[in-house]
Amino acid sequence: KQVFVRPAVISRWGGDEFVVLLYQTDETACEAFQMSLEAGCMSSEADPIKLSMAVGSATIYRQEDTVNAAMVTAEKLMYKHKLLESKKVRSE
Repeated sequence: KQVFVRPAVISRWGGDEFVVLLYQTDETACEAFQMSLEAGCMSSEADPIKLSMAVGSATIYRQEDTVNAAMVTAEKLMYKHKLLESKKVRSE
């Protein structure tokens, strides 16, 4: 909630997964929010372990684009990032 200064819908998607819906947000702004989330995660105290997160994002530009398609895209990217992040965390 600290990262998202714009009106946002933040909800739990399942387990340890969350969804953030940002209105009137382009790809550049979305990437900036994502970087802020990751920076906050990196600067968190390791108590008892270092916090890590996998993030995926997608934007909808055209009227024919659907929320469902954007969610699928974001989820695929999140799982890709999660795989890379888990390898990094294990090696550290």
